[in-house]
Amino acid sequence: MFRLLFSLLICIIFSNISYADKLIDLGPSLKISYKTGKIDTNSYNGFASDISFYDKFNNDELIGTAKTLKIESQKNKEGQVIINLFSISDIFAYDDELGFEIAIDKISITDFNSIIFNDEFVEDASNYDLLDHKNFSFNIEGVNFKNNEFDLGIKKISLPKIKYDKLSSGEDFAQETSFEIKEISFTANPGNIDLLPLNVILASIGQQSLTVDLNTYSEVFDKGLMLKIISKLGLNIIGGAALNLELDYSVPMDTFKYFSKNQSLIDELQNQNFESLDNFNNEILMELGKIQLNKVILQIEDLGLRKPLIILGASNMGMSEEDIISMSNGMIKSVLFPFIPVNAEKFANSTSKFIEQGGKLTFSINPHNPLPIISSIGLLVMPDLAIESLGVKLIAE
Repeated sequence: MFRLLFSLLICIIFSNISYADKLIDLGPSLKISYKTGKIDTNSYNGFASDISFYDKFNNDELIGTAKTLKIESQKNKEGQVIINLFSISDIFAYDDELGFEIAIDKISITDFNSIIFNDEFVEDASNYDLLDHKNFSFNIEGVNFKNNEFDLGIKKISLPKIKYDKLSSGEDFAQETSFEIKEISFTANPGNIDLLPLNVILASIGQQSLTVDLNTYSEVFDKGLMLKIISKLGLNIIGGAALNLELDYSVPMDTFKYFSKNQSLIDELQNQNFESLDNFNNEILMELGKIQLNKVILQIEDLGLRKPLIILGASNMGMSEEDIISMSNGMIKSVLFPFIPVNAEKFANSTSKFIEQGGKLTFSINPHNPLPIISSIGLLVMPDLAIESLGVKLIAE
């Protein structure tokens, strides 16, 4: 998905370029002009300022502006032009017919192949491997989108450079990766009746906008025969709730090499029809089954959203808050008991405590010894036994 968005962004900016003095045609639909500076589209180097975007389909109507555009590049040993830096600032675009406008403070991209500027690249974009460019990074700052229904703002989108290291065998591998979206804010128009419930909930937690932070982080450790991987995901709804997920697992070195040397198998895995395991490649399944589970932690924290949701539910159903909580507790027990009769009451009590008091609800899997995924799947035939064997806990605090 990220590759596709990245490819579309660049192709929109530079597809079908033909150079003229302070004017660049961007295919059949778009062209830009700039007042000062020079962009050499043969070497992909230059600087321009006071940029305007025009819609060629609509009599060269002005549809946007940008303050500066900077491109720095060089040729590699194979003679390919590698873009070291692509940076554009203070972008403003609008469409009066569709009724929207968007402003972006800055877009900055480093280390990518200029082949993506070619028309032919669009047809083969999915095969472009960003991991070939070890200094690649992607940053967007200060996004503000407005239309008649809502305003959407993003303070920052950041994909920093991947940190690489070498395996004991001498091969390169991605040792540390991260991704962050900071302060995604959604503000509904007060006149939008469909979003009235959202505005009511936001008002109850003292917020005018639904604001979310998202971040991911992954780190890999070479343990000789195993690669130990720790991946984290954080989602924070400001003033509402937070969700944090941590996965700790180990990949046998043979399995890692199996997939790294067989890209076609990864493509097959992505395109398989999972409706029938009979069609699933058994060889791939066996390799994936060798991955060992060390620890899983999923935590939900109430930061103010729990109470308004209970009030809203009680209002919609014509019940008291106490009745809603009691009904929820009964439903939880009735759902869990057929599957985990031994542990149903314990898990239900923890969930009920979280619904009644808030705080944190933590679900964890922590087996005494690393357990191959294929073995843990077998345990699910007897869920209560799996809970004991996998060290599964659900704690409200």
